[in-house]
Amino acid sequence: MAHYNRPHRSFADQSKLIESRGIAITDHRRAEVWLQRIGYYRLSQYWKALVDPAGATLPGATLAHAVDLYRFDLQLRQCLFVALERIEVSLRVEVSHALGRRDVFAHRNSSHLDPKERGAHQNWLQVADQQLLDCREEWLDDFYKSWGGDVPTWMAVEAWSFSLTSRLLKLMHQNDRANIAKRFNVNPATFVSWMRACATTRNSCAHHNRLWNKPLIDQPAVPKTWEARDVQHLSASRLSETRVYAVAAIAAYLLRFVGGNQSWKSRLTAIASNFPTHTGLSLADAGFPNGWEREPLWV
Repeated sequence: MAHYNRPHRSFADQSKLIESRGIAITDHRRAEVWLQRIGYYRLSQYWKALVDPAGATLPGATLAHAVDLYRFDLQLRQCLFVALERIEVSLRVEVSHALGRRDVFAHRNSSHLDPKERGAHQNWLQVADQQLLDCREEWLDDFYKSWGGDVPTWMAVEAWSFSLTSRLLKLMHQNDRANIAKRFNVNPATFVSWMRACATTRNSCAHHNRLWNKPLIDQPAVPKTWEARDVQHLSASRLSETRVYAVAAIAAYLLRFVGGNQSWKSRLTAIASNFPTHTGLSLADAGFPNGWEREPLWV
């Protein structure tokens, strides 16, 4: 492998480099401001969308188009983050409440979990304990001063990440897992995959990673014919199954059960309607199918 040898460049030189690669810049001073605020590498992920698979730049493509795509993606991430935060909090309650019925410290004892997942549980518990050690919340300090020892499940869950909590869902006793999924009218395997997809997408939102035209890290299961009927239209398109639209559709469905659905759907629909089509691209790259807003899920 070659040693990396590309030089550091000023914002002005970065602007010239972008232009030399076929992305038009109509205002270099403004371009330098964008590069200073957003960063060359982060913004490059958006102007690369303006280049076709053969390496040709789309007609009329400009750096301003890339910035417009970035701004759309920013709004999409912020909107999704709101929904995923509500879903995350709901999952914490569902998981800790179900385990708490079994034992105060049920998350520590594999006898209260799925017997098939005992090996995975030990690995999970190491990470869970480390996240508790890393937690600096006042309530946890107060607990240790008053009680010491192990932290009960319904408290510990507040120190765990969404990802770790979604992994615990998979480790739970099958009856507990089924009862939680039943509340959302889906089967347990579908619900587990949805929580994994929501958790990784939430992390992408939190870390400001590009979403709109990337495959999902964890792709959610498409519901069977007897469950979550309003989400089944995902199966009509591979892009719909594997891009951010899948998580948006799942979020809209789950918010019916955890609250805030109608206002959130209106906000997402408004953001989607303002996609910068002047770039020559479309919402299809985010998995939004034609006529998606007329699906029963969104009406």
